[in-house]
Amino acid sequence: MELVIELLGRPSESDLQSMQISYDSNVIEALSWKKKISFSETFEKYDPSAVELIRKLLIYKPEKRLSVEDVLNHTFFSQFHNEINEITCDKKIILPIDDSNKLSLKEYRDAIYECISEKIKE
Repeated sequence: MELVIELLGRPSESDLQSMQISYDSNVIEALSWKKKISFSETFEKYDPSAVELIRKLLIYKPEKRLSVEDVLNHTFFSQFHNEINEITCDKKIILPIDDSNKLSLKEYRDAIYECISEKIKE
């Protein structure tokens, strides 16, 4: 999150509300606030279509980010996109992991795998 904040700047109260995070949450308090860095300069050596995709995905407000379908249709993925072989899910998938608890990568991965295993058993 700190790296995202360095690129996008400090999220507004509206941004945090849309992510369902309060300013006084442990997650926000634990972050260090550094000066915003230049997005263009950070990614100047990379494929412009990849940079555009990253820019459209790194948006605080979830409702303004690209959807999965938008990402699959983005020019960066055009060589991999095969609508016939791609499956879609009509339901919204929500992992029951509390985002206000800071987990290590391994703990987060294990929690996701546990959620998947429980769903498969159902």
